[in-house]
Amino acid sequence: VVHGPSGSIYYLLDDFNHQHEHAVLTGTAQLRYSSTHRVSRKGGTWQAIREKCRKVLNNDEQNQILSVKKVRFQQQFWTELEFEWIRQWYIQGQEHARLHPYWHEPIKFMEKCWKKLSTVTEDI
Repeated sequence: VVHGPSGSIYYLLDDFNHQHEHAVLTGTAQLRYSSTHRVSRKGGTWQAIREKCRKVLNNDEQNQILSVKKVRFQQQFWTELEFEWIRQWYIQGQEHARLHPYWHEPIKFMEKCWKKLSTVTEDI
């Protein structure tokens, strides 16, 4: 954690700016939070995530046989949903949710998928 006076600027060194996103989340008038995240990989869009969710939900119902490859994919996707989508949504707060009603249903869908993957994980 680096303390900086209001109005100060900084630069992320080397190619860090090209591989990461930086966000400042406002808090109170005297407190704000900043966060640095990796730049989204190819396919890191809502449409791609929705298709992965559909595949996981449909495939799991059709085929109960778990291969190592399938389990690895499910666990990686479970982590992606939680840390790159769901947690990022909720950390923004209620005001952000109010301003972006379009995302309410997609987040609910992702949570449904995440819960299904959690159940699969518990059953292994």
